[in-house]
Amino acid sequence: MDRFVTRSKKVTKIDGIYDFSFNHGTIATTYGNAETFMFGTASALQCCIYNKTKEAHARDKIHFWESIWNTASSDDPTVSDYDPDRDVWRIEMRFHQSVLREFAQGVPCNVDTGECLDMEHGFKRFIDTVPHLTGLWRTAMVKYRLDHSRNLIDSAWQLLQEDARFYDHEPHFLYKRARKAPGLGNEKNVALVVGNLISLYARQGFTTQQAMNGLTRCGAWDDIANYYRRRGIDADQLRLLISQRLVERRLLGKAA
Repeated sequence: MDRFVTRSKKVTKIDGIYDFSFNHGTIATTYGNAETFMFGTASALQCCIYNKTKEAHARDKIHFWESIWNTASSDDPTVSDYDPDRDVWRIEMRFHQSVLREFAQGVPCNVDTGECLDMEHGFKRFIDTVPHLTGLWRTAMVKYRLDHSRNLIDSAWQLLQEDARFYDHEPHFLYKRARKAPGLGNEKNVALVVGNLISLYARQGFTTQQAMNGLTRCGAWDDIANYYRRRGIDADQLRLLISQRLVERRLLGKAA
């Protein structure tokens, strides 16, 4: 955990119960090694590292997964690298559909040919992501990273990042996410912020100029300005609209 690098603020660690005892009305539990690590949220890009052997036993799928693991070759391709006496750990990079949309809008570009994707030929359908799984995996393995030291990536993590291949003929694209522009895709939230602030300003007896100053300093002014700009409302019209809303709230008694 100390060597894992992530910008995500949400980190979850789940420990399994190693020992359980019941004696004279008291219950004692001893927790063993961690079984699951989760970084990020399911609504974005989430990294999950967990004990797949225990999960397979819990779901009664161990026979199925052992048939898969037995095909894992070692340095000798004729010998399986799977050891039934050791637990198998799984690394999952979970992409929410909104993140895939951001990658598609980021126009992935082939670093060799200059070929670009668009929404029609990129990730419009789930199946469209299949040729890009390797590139998406490597991009995610950079965002979430296990370091060996301050200036070195852990060699095992680098191996998983660079050698893992999900598709034999994946294009060599440079993947970049296109983030939302201010005020785009969150119109409802912007409208609620403006409405609530005007109610507060009306309660405090703000003038139109004071209300405008408050909006410009509230921390969401870029979103607010773009929200009204796309609706064809210029600065003078916005000032008039704010003035009308202040009067309406005072007359109707809706000031917060």
